[in-house]
Amino acid sequence: MYKFNNYKSIANEYLYKGEKIKAYKFFKKAHKIYQDGDSEFLIDYALLCDELGLKEDAIYIYKQVIKEREDDRAYYGIAIIFEEFGEVDMAEAYYKKCIEYNSKNDRGLFFYANLLDEKGEKVRAIEFYEKVLELVQDDFWAYVNLAAIYEELNDNNKAFELLQKAYEIDNKDFMVNFNLGVVLKKMNQIEEAISFYRKTIELNKEYSYAYLNISVIYKEKKEYLKGIFWLTKGIENNCNEAFLYYNRACLFSIINKEQLGIEDLNKAIELYPKFMEYAKNDNELSNIMRLL
Repeated sequence: MYKFNNYKSIANEYLYKGEKIKAYKFFKKAHKIYQDGDSEFLIDYALLCDELGLKEDAIYIYKQVIKEREDDRAYYGIAIIFEEFGEVDMAEAYYKKCIEYNSKNDRGLFFYANLLDEKGEKVRAIEFYEKVLELVQDDFWAYVNLAAIYEELNDNNKAFELLQKAYEIDNKDFMVNFNLGVVLKKMNQIEEAISFYRKTIELNKEYSYAYLNISVIYKEKKEYLKGIFWLTKGIENNCNEAFLYYNRACLFSIINKEQLGIEDLNKAIELYPKFMEYAKNDNELSNIMRLL
């Protein structure tokens, strides 16, 4: 046991310093000496293997933990890896084991909710996100993800309420500002939506969808030059974003600036060739397409 404890101590020291490769070497030496009975050591070793991309090794070590005694952290660790592998059924099985063993494992609940959402099981996903928020009242991403589900279900008032709570936790996150813009637009609070889209851009000028969504609002208001202005700003910060050129081409077509529209459409197609097929059936581009 002396060598085991010595190697374990050295491994933890390197881990504390952030020297993961060196830590791994000593975890491995310790593990060869003593493979059973020290759950905390095994959990730390499995976590490190996972971080280093040694996924199969991590699963093996987590299963050693479970062999000794049930541990929700080990079930959770295996679930995360299986989800990364795309093995959804296996991931779900281990998330279930995690939260059956410890119903207060908020990370297990959170990622199980996320998995259910991705599977399209929205009602069950809501149930588990709400359980997360019962345990962790300031879980920013639980509010954001739950709001996204309600927005998909067109319960915009509930989505707005949840996003407000996320905003109270972190009003500098560009995605929560963007999502507030989306929901407020759906609630027909147009100026407020524009305000949040603009704040999104202030926080992350490379987030192209904020420029797009502002331009769509101005297009609906028939304020085409303002729409072009925002798409142009978007292109200045995201010069390889095909849909910005495509949508600006549409606006140029509407205001009879065909040559500018052609240039933008050609650029959009260069970046994303499928736009050629879309353009053929897009009435907004009719002024341009007849010239090509």
